[in-house]
Amino acid sequence: MRNLLKKMGVFSIGPIGVTLLGFLTVSAATHILSPDEYGRASMFFLVQEIAPSMVCLSMNQAYGRDFILAGDKQDKLFFNAISLPLLISLSLLLFSVISHEWLSQILYGTSGESTAIYLMSFTFPSTVIYTFSLMRLRMQEDGLHHSTFIILEKVLGFILTIGLLLLYEKSFRSVVYGKAVSCILSALFIGVFVLRSISIKEARLDRCMLSNMLQYALPLIPASMIAWILTSTDKAMLRFLCSYTELGLYTAASKVISVIAVIQSCFTTLWVPVSFRWYSTQKNNSYFNLVMRIVGFFATVFCLFIFLCKNLVGWVLGRGFLEAIDIFPFLALYPIMYLMSETTTIGIAFSKKTSWNIVVSAVSGGANLLLNFLLIPIFGGKGAAIATGLSYLIFFWARTLISRKVWHSFPLLHFVVNSLILVANCFVHTFWSGYGVYLFSFISIFLLVLFNIPETKKAYILLKQL
Repeated sequence: MRNLLKKMGVFSIGPIGVTLLGFLTVSAATHILSPDEYGRASMFFLVQEIAPSMVCLSMNQAYGRDFILAGDKQDKLFFNAISLPLLISLSLLLFSVISHEWLSQILYGTSGESTAIYLMSFTFPSTVIYTFSLMRLRMQEDGLHHSTFIILEKVLGFILTIGLLLLYEKSFRSVVYGKAVSCILSALFIGVFVLRSISIKEARLDRCMLSNMLQYALPLIPASMIAWILTSTDKAMLRFLCSYTELGLYTAASKVISVIAVIQSCFTTLWVPVSFRWYSTQKNNSYFNLVMRIVGFFATVFCLFIFLCKNLVGWVLGRGFLEAIDIFPFLALYPIMYLMSETTTIGIAFSKKTSWNIVVSAVSGGANLLLNFLLIPIFGGKGAAIATGLSYLIFFWARTLISRKVWHSFPLLHFVVNSLILVANCFVHTFWSGYGVYLFSFISIFLLVLFNIPETKKAYILLKQL
């Protein structure tokens, strides 16, 4: 067990560093900007979230799959993989420049933000170069340079954004300009670094190679688009159904949740290879069940502890964002339920029936659309948070039940208890006030501990054997 924790610590350095830099940027920006201005800036964040799936066409995943098999044709593979996404991104750049007034109105509520649109348009090809260059470094197992360029992008974003906010103007433009320029510069730096090791002679299209990659990549696009619906619908609908102020509060709350999400990312990085190693060595299913129970217990308790410290959200974001305190509880279900599902969904991977993931995404994505449409007009940012949180609860249960069906019938009672306690606490911390909400969470933690005591001895025996 000690070795597992040590490995997790090593894998966590990069993600934690990047998250902390992003968190510092958000905290500084929200102390300077009003929720309305930050809401306008969040529309650029939304475009950045969507852009990779729009322009890369999952060809980066196809490139990663074929990298080792390509042998001495890896340079040729790189050019073929990046060619179509780069062409699409340049077309999107041209469209954005031509339609800058219309896009400015859609994103920022005015037709006069041409500079912001022009800079945004250049982030499209930059995203392609950055994504494929990172993938090449990853496949070469060059962890040092991979982490360096990821952190560099965040450092540039922090310096440029805060610098512009302090020296240029205290508006969303400073955030957009800073983020866009950092994206472009990061792509330039990593592109030069990677391309210098690639033979230009291999820069030619191979119809057979390109066709093989497309056959793998294109079926992944629907799942990618459904995943985008699950993660981005809330912000898009807030933009058109509410105000920029409500959108700014919601986005700020979601940025706070990103700190919790890094824990989920670190655990997944470690758990996936470990779980496959256990499966290949025919480890008893009781070990998998134990991990599910331990992760479920600690994830739930951690979430409740975050609720007990929820007033820190107002201190981190600034006085203008105090209302975000009531928005973030349901948003916390996103990383918590995703983390718990990473222990239960492995049966789908073991059985190689990954097509079920499309069903999971479709069900949770459809629920997200419906809930946002129903709740945002009534509760605004709170409604979007409730929709996101409940969608990820559905996501967890869809993954869990399908995995249980195709793998083995692991116990569900503790997941039912965890889910009920989490949802109840989310409702209480969203709609109630006063000291009673904290007492409710303390009682919930006490009940969880009591519920898990009978399994403690068994867990201790199994952990000693790891």
